[in-house]
Amino acid sequence: MYLISHFLALCLTPLLIEFGNGHRPDVPRDWHDRVQTILRCVLKIAWFISPHGFGHAARACAVMDEVFRQKPDAVFEIFTTVPEWFFSASLSAPFNYNTCSCDVGLVQRSAMEEDVEATLTRLGSVGLLAESTLDALAEQVVSLGCRAVVADIAPQGLAVARTAGLPSILVENFTWDWIYRAYAGRWPAINHWADEFEAEFSQCDLRIQAEPWCLPVDGATQVPPISRRPGSGRKAIRNELGIEGEHPMLLVSMGGIPWQFSGLEKMAEAQGLTIVIPGGGTTEARRGSLIVLPHHSRFHHPDLVHAADGVLAKLGYSTVAEVWSAGCSLGWIGRPTFPESAKMARWVHRHLGGTEISQDELLEGRWVERLDEIVSSTGPLTSRVGGAPAAATAVLDIYRK
Repeated sequence: MYLISHFLALCLTPLLIEFGNGHRPDVPRDWHDRVQTILRCVLKIAWFISPHGFGHAARACAVMDEVFRQKPDAVFEIFTTVPEWFFSASLSAPFNYNTCSCDVGLVQRSAMEEDVEATLTRLGSVGLLAESTLDALAEQVVSLGCRAVVADIAPQGLAVARTAGLPSILVENFTWDWIYRAYAGRWPAINHWADEFEAEFSQCDLRIQAEPWCLPVDGATQVPPISRRPGSGRKAIRNELGIEGEHPMLLVSMGGIPWQFSGLEKMAEAQGLTIVIPGGGTTEARRGSLIVLPHHSRFHHPDLVHAADGVLAKLGYSTVAEVWSAGCSLGWIGRPTFPESAKMARWVHRHLGGTEISQDELLEGRWVERLDEIVSSTGPLTSRVGGAPAAATAVLDIYRK
């Protein structure tokens, strides 16, 4: 039955938009009403996703898939500039992709360094909350048949929901107003945007905070870390990578923002383990103990995490949540100038343990000298029940109201 519903939602909605405003002689007079009745049986949700790295998109995919598991007639309208391939690779749920510059977040010079001046310039030029922009997006969301709007953590999505008169849902572990205020001492102009965005965040109908959250909010629904499920088993992925048996594997991940790795020659010469680096090259290649993969590879990132014995990563939400789910060891690199980093580091110390790698060690490639320490370190093992099912239930509950 759900396959029929998906077909109707994906195929009939655009026809309804095209023909719904006028009668064509070759279309039955009651066609519009009949299609509307059918589509009312399908749940369509708009999802506005920040393109600041891939972490927000990864978390959104995890929640969308859980909504789909709980309500198999759900279809998602995704609004973002995160590449469409990311959702095709991550989602089992049906979706439509709408290119939309829905968030600025922080402009990054690199995976480890943000550019606040460029962020202010972009915020002043894109008109995220301009009335004409919100009106156009609200009309689009309504015409697509969406019955709720979720934002992770794009404030524009919440403003669109308010404009369209639809339920608004925020999924976050931090919000941009909290991030921006940390930079206001040096860049006071950013307070204007903090105020604008705080007003949108505070008006949402449902706020879901995913651990590790930075600032607990009264009345929010708080859930454990949210991560995508692996699609393939550990053994299958290791076989595809050419890693035999239980030979140790270290995954090195800098998230969705490109990074130039130092020390590749040392990694290739490493003894006793295989090092796998997504984004380490433009094509898949193996040299000695090193396997480099392109940013968009044939491997699902959660599969790589669950296949690994250890992960070396910058402190970013999706990788930390996936490591927590997989229960492997973690070597982590903090970002001292990014406000989330200190909060996340404290959470990692408490729940994952792991080994801290300095930015200098990363930049100079000296972390390779600590491979055994990274792969063998681990924190206290606890229940690994993720937060996606609880978040999905909360989304469906607010929709049903």
